[in-house]
Amino acid sequence: MAVSVDAAALRERTSQIRHLDAAAARRLVAEFTRPAVAGVHGVAFDRHDPLTGPTFGWLTLDRAADPAGSAAVVGHYKTHLYLEGLERLPISVARELSRHRGHLYLDNLATITPAVAAELAQHACGGISLNNLRRLPASVAAALGRHGGQLALNRLTRLDATAALGLAHHAHRLELAGVARLGPAAAAALSRHSGDLFLGGLTRLPGRVARHLARHRGQLHLH
Repeated sequence: MAVSVDAAALRERTSQIRHLDAAAARRLVAEFTRPAVAGVHGVAFDRHDPLTGPTFGWLTLDRAADPAGSAAVVGHYKTHLYLEGLERLPISVARELSRHRGHLYLDNLATITPAVAAELAQHACGGISLNNLRRLPASVAAALGRHGGQLALNRLTRLDATAALGLAHHAHRLELAGVARLGPAAAAALSRHSGDLFLGGLTRLPGRVARHLARHRGQLHLH
C-alpha cells in the first residue's frame, strides 16, 4: 500500500508541471533515473521505491550482469514520467526528455513541431503518449514513425494517407483509438506497419479498407 500511495503522490506532483526549461527537464530526468544493480541474488529490486515499484522490475540492460555477483550497474529501470500538464514543449526540453528511460506521458500537448517530434523520436527506452494531438501533419508523423517504442495518439479522429505513410515506418505498438474512419489509401499505408496496431474507434470497415488491413504483419485490434 505504501508503494501505491507514494507513486500516486509522485504522479500528482509531476503532472502539475506546466512549464519546463532545459535545465529543469535535465534535473527531472535525473531524478527519475534508477540504476539496476547486479548482486549475489541477481538484479537488485526495491519494491518500496515509488519509481521502480510500479514497473515490476522492467529494465533496460546496458550490459550483461557479472556472473561473479559483484555489485555493478547493469542497466536502468523503465520508470513512468507523467508530464500530463505540460503546455508547451521547446526543442531543448524535448531533447532532454528524450534521454528519459521509461514511458513519457505528454498528454496535454495539442500540437508539436516536426523538429520537436524528431527530438522525441530519439527516445529509445520506453513509449510516448501524445493523446491530445488532434492533427498529425505528415512531417510530424514521419518523425514520430522513427520512434523506437510504443506510440499513443488516441485523440486523432482523422488520419490521411500521407500521415499514415509516415507512421508506417513505426515498428512497435501504435494506438490510434480515436480514428473513426479510415480511407483505403491510409489503410494501405498502415498495412506496412509491423507492430501491434490499435484501431478500436473505427465505426465502418469497408471491404477495400479491410483487405488492406488484413495484410498488416502485427496484431490488429479492431474492438
